[in-house]
Amino acid sequence: MRLGNWLKNCLYEDYHNIILWVIAFYAFGCAYYFCLANEPSLKLLLLVSVLVFVITILAIRLATKSKFFIISLFFFSFIIGVLVSYCKTHIISTPMLKNSINSVWIKGTVDQVYPLESGKRLILKNIKIYSHQQLIKTSLKKIQITAKTNTDCNIGDYIGLFASIKPVSNPLFPGKYDFRRHAYFAGIGASGYTMSKIIILKKADNFTLFEKLELLRWKIFSYLYNEENKTAAIAIALIIGEQKAIDKKTLESMRQSGLTHILSVSGMHLSMLSMLCFILVRYILSNFVFFAQKYNVKKIAAWISLFITFSYLLISGMQIAAIRAFIMISFVIFAVIIDKTEDAKRSVCFAALIILLFNPESIFHPSFQMSFSSVLALVVSYEFLAKHLYSNKNTNFIKRIQIYFFGVGLASLIAGSATAIFVVYHFGNYSNYSMIANLLAAPIVSFIIMPSILLTVFLLPLGLHKISLFLLEFGISNMLKIADYISNLPLSFIHFPTISFAILSLFVIGFLWLCLWQAKWRFFGIIPIIISIIALCYTAFPAIIIDAKYQTVLIKHNKNLIQIGGKNYLSHWHKELWFNISGVQSIKRVKPGTNHSINYLGNSLQLSFEDQGKKGMLLTNFRIAQGTKFIEIDKNDLEQKGSYFIYLLPKIDYQYSINYSHKRPWS
Repeated sequence: MRLGNWLKNCLYEDYHNIILWVIAFYAFGCAYYFCLANEPSLKLLLLVSVLVFVITILAIRLATKSKFFIISLFFFSFIIGVLVSYCKTHIISTPMLKNSINSVWIKGTVDQVYPLESGKRLILKNIKIYSHQQLIKTSLKKIQITAKTNTDCNIGDYIGLFASIKPVSNPLFPGKYDFRRHAYFAGIGASGYTMSKIIILKKADNFTLFEKLELLRWKIFSYLYNEENKTAAIAIALIIGEQKAIDKKTLESMRQSGLTHILSVSGMHLSMLSMLCFILVRYILSNFVFFAQKYNVKKIAAWISLFITFSYLLISGMQIAAIRAFIMISFVIFAVIIDKTEDAKRSVCFAALIILLFNPESIFHPSFQMSFSSVLALVVSYEFLAKHLYSNKNTNFIKRIQIYFFGVGLASLIAGSATAIFVVYHFGNYSNYSMIANLLAAPIVSFIIMPSILLTVFLLPLGLHKISLFLLEFGISNMLKIADYISNLPLSFIHFPTISFAILSLFVIGFLWLCLWQAKWRFFGIIPIIISIIALCYTAFPAIIIDAKYQTVLIKHNKNLIQIGGKNYLSHWHKELWFNISGVQSIKRVKPGTNHSINYLGNSLQLSFEDQGKKGMLLTNFRIAQGTKFIEIDKNDLEQKGSYFIYLLPKIDYQYSINYSHKRPWS
């Protein structure tokens, strides 16, 4: 009875936070829909929605603070999340290519252009595909084409090219990102590569508002890009949110040092820009005494900073983290305009709701998960620490510097801890010295890079941007030096095994329980967080990997990865994937015969390969026996189920990347 009364008191004390859990259950509904094996029935969803809505209305009549009302409200929010996700999926209705088509003539309008380290990636719409001068009937809306050679085509141009196209890739390995689902919601039904030069059939004349915006971003790219200058590529990433021009070595260094988030236009960039604009405009207007006495310069500065921040959001590519930041900044600015106090925790949750109402599929996007988890953790931590850190406003200059660096270090620690499991889940690695790197880089980003970006954006239309680029280059080059130094430290980077979605879900539930409540029962959330971390520690790397794309077998032996057979060509990006999922840094290749036998940790491995000359030795059959138990995988299994992870301890087990029994619109 005491426990029941205590929980009841906690609920009444936290009743004003129920709305935050309504938003959380809506997000759970979105996630549940995308985890289903088959499409739910629309009639059943509508029936359940109406039924739960009626029950919720009846519960309001009984008592708005009753347990029955709260449970029905949560369930109604959950069902709405499922229903909205279902509607968005079927409204999009992107046709997906099922089989590869080689050497075809393609005509289409350039919808988007993405620069690559060598060449471009084009998104084409209004597609027409010809084979031997015969039009192939297809319902594809858009296709993605990689052009290895530089082209002069721009957005809106109607072009023609020879290409080979294929279905969008399924998840490459078990538990990894679903590229087909992402492409489905982007409207892309196929991908391919050029086999000829691109011919411009008709130059663009009329542009939509979206195309004009993309052309503006492309012009900024062409103004700033310098192939020989690494800092120019970083500047492009910071201004228009485009990272494709950054060389692999720089990206690797930034990732291993934990500074990759700086390259993505996110809350930090928009918040700094908005703050700088607000302070600068308010200061300038305040110096005009007559104007300041007649008008409220604070509100004028707020409107101007909102407009400039929105403009930056548009040219930055409108990434999820940037949209989240803009929504939160808008809450703050409107609170200033109407002379109200803004609730940071509520603005975070409502930003998530707004994004998920229009894009429910973003619930599984790494940017969404890491952005909201880090900001929510920072907001909640600020609730605890703000009074202690800023209780004395009359601090001297030295004390303020100490508080600044302490705040940066603490913010990096909190945000890094909140996002760590998401980084491990999506990328399989983590930077051990990210807090030190952010502590060193934060002053450079705050006082040199971001003001330089603001100045560059203003000077670009005047053609005077080279003045600010000198200062921007100085800041970026010093940031890269920090990244190189941190990434070269011992144990700067650690690999983790692929963790299950159940472990991630357990962490999320505990994390939300800890953050969204304010009463003492919030600390119950620590329990599932600890359990998820323990489960992560006990998750093992796969002993054997069978890669379906390269038709090869990878065996983990000591600190090496032994590659048996497979295709002769291996991309650097795919090789990095092998390193991440196996936790090693070197590969030894073995050329087998058509039949290959191995004794591995007391298990008998029988491998069969097909010799295809220059293409390589491709796997056709794999068999592993552990006592009386065995697993056999043939060529058809690789085609239908994709790549395999095989675990040997405590018993023989396996996972595969494609669940062929799942019937979803994007599968």
